[in-house]
Amino acid sequence: MTTKYFALLTSQGAAKLANMAALGTKLQITEMAVGDGGGTLPTPDTAQTKLISEWRRAAINSLSIDAANSSQIVAEQVIPESEGGFWIREIGLYDADGDLIAVANCPETYKPKLAEGSGRTQTVRMILIVNSTSAVTLKVDPSVVLATRKYADDKAAEAKTYTDSKVIEVKAYADDKMAKHLAATDPHTQYAPKNSPVLTGIPKAPTAAAGDNSTQLANTAFVSAAIAALTGAAPEALDTLKELADSLGNDPHFSTTVLNALAGKMDKAKNGSDIADVAAFLTNLGLGKLAKLDKATIATGGTGADTAAGARAALGVPAGADRQVCSAWVNYDGTSGGIRDAHNVSSVVRLQTGRCQINFAQQMSREDYAVSLSLGDQPGGGAACFAVALSSSSSTAAPIKKDVTGVIVQSKGVSNVTDYGQLYVVIFGGK
Repeated sequence: MTTKYFALLTSQGAAKLANMAALGTKLQITEMAVGDGGGTLPTPDTAQTKLISEWRRAAINSLSIDAANSSQIVAEQVIPESEGGFWIREIGLYDADGDLIAVANCPETYKPKLAEGSGRTQTVRMILIVNSTSAVTLKVDPSVVLATRKYADDKAAEAKTYTDSKVIEVKAYADDKMAKHLAATDPHTQYAPKNSPVLTGIPKAPTAAAGDNSTQLANTAFVSAAIAALTGAAPEALDTLKELADSLGNDPHFSTTVLNALAGKMDKAKNGSDIADVAAFLTNLGLGKLAKLDKATIATGGTGADTAAGARAALGVPAGADRQVCSAWVNYDGTSGGIRDAHNVSSVVRLQTGRCQINFAQQMSREDYAVSLSLGDQPGGGAACFAVALSSSSSTAAPIKKDVTGVIVQSKGVSNVTDYGQLYVVIFGGK
């Protein structure tokens, strides 16, 4: 005869149960649902993910291993009198994730509710065969489910029997443990002794308030804060006592040493009046009697003349003698104006082929200076240079022009004006 009523694991239920058994974890079956199958008796299908026509879903009242068959799990749910008004033809078990784990059909039964004039408490039971009952959590929440009278009586009897058998055993065990504990020299080996404890791992203590000067433990946070307050904003090179000592020359009496050294210095507010030996001081500076001469006497060489020219005349210096002294010179590239080396020349500007303007760093006093031009390289035979005095009417076409700020020089080959890469200009006099 073909089986009409049966229960089976759904595909997702079988997969979850196998996975839980492999990983050693538990599948939590938490709820049971009932439905009317849409009006006809349904046939359970492993592909189902829900009941055909669900009427009620609630927490299961009991989930246990069948005492007669260790491969069978028995799930029960109690429907109270106050609920009903529907037919029960299908049953489903759901896990904590809300997935349908098992599905079954059952003989058709009508569940009335008290409001209809007849009521009863209905117990719905599903027996499920699984490969490993150890992969299923056999636990229910007693705060949210109803229990059958038989279930309650059985659990009470089990509890009493277990309690009676274990009370003496537990008491004997506790007495033995307490006796050994009291007899042990150090019963709490996991704790450090109060006297000179040796701590391991990373022990922690409350951080004392800044500036605390009590016997409270100082943890690393307190020490770090104290050191930071001590060094303040000191630069890195002076934020340790060793660095400070080195900077003071390791002199324990540094303040006295500095004060004694300062006591031997002159007071600038006295403007030299506190110099002990003025004559020796002037000699050491190489000034001698010159330091005692006034400005006018120094400017005229002690002649009494009021100008440098008058002083030269009074001293018998020949006119134009200063033109024998070099007052400026420059070595430059005539093709670009680039300076290689110079004295009292700020820049060289190339004006056109063979012509450059030489600007003095410090202008001359007079325009009657002498100009000497020489060539370091010449592309085709001899060279020539010319010098003329600059006046307000001087022509810009003159080979050489000059004034107190600078001089324009022109280099010329055998037949025409030419650029040269190596030019030397020397200025005599003008001061």
